[in-house]
Amino acid sequence: MRVIKSDLAVGRILKLTTFSVILPALMASCSKRYIFDNLPPNQLFFGYGGGFSGKESGYLFLENGQVFEKKPMLNEYEEYGKIHSTQARSLFKSVRQCEHFKTNQTSSAYSFIRLKMGNTSKSFVFSVPGLPADSLTHNLLLLHEKMLDAVSNAEKTTKKDRTMTE
Repeated sequence: MRVIKSDLAVGRILKLTTFSVILPALMASCSKRYIFDNLPPNQLFFGYGGGFSGKESGYLFLENGQVFEKKPMLNEYEEYGKIHSTQARSLFKSVRQCEHFKTNQTSSAYSFIRLKMGNTSKSFVFSVPGLPADSLTHNLLLLHEKMLDAVSNAEKTTKKDRTMTE
């Protein structure tokens, strides 16, 4: 009789363990995915601009972790990949905590970070590394590098994934 009860207990534990592993994975895969034509109101842009072409290139983060890439010579974005949503929210928080800051450029090339939160926005434009920088510009450069690291470590979106969201 004891063997049967322990077998039932082990079976329940296995079912519970399996359910607790599968449920979060299903919930994560069911998070809303956006296409560029229909984005949520909170968006974080960053990248580079100016130089010979005068065009901007960069990336767009959404709070759900989706990353879009802006094509340098076009005014179009394409889904690039995904970072963890907690990392994306952390980047949004870091930018929200910065004071409004904008400098006059001493060269034609610049870096930028733009935060759009509904109807409000913040914009940070600063010179590229190698030029003298004050402490706030230095902090913005570090944040910019952190965003680049996030993009380089993003889980890339395949062409099949992109067509599924359209």
